[in-house]
Amino acid sequence: MAKWYCSSDPAEGQISEVDHNTRRAIERILERYTKDMENYSYYGCNMGVSENDYDDIAEDIMTELELWESDKDDKDE
Repeated sequence: MAKWYCSSDPAEGQISEVDHNTRRAIERILERYTKDMENYSYYGCNMGVSENDYDDIAEDIMTELELWESDKDDKDE
């Protein structure tokens, strides 16, 4: 089960506000890529993330969290 955050008293929560905001940023990225995996089902939908999107998701997470190393061109100069 996910750790919880308490906005009214952050000391009461299991994670810090920074960690909570980081997790929410990742969740927002995943939400953008979540889609109905079956396209149609009489019994409802089957929501998920396609393996084809993993690279794009990883890049979005790295960009959002500023995890990229500086460009190689910058190192050469």
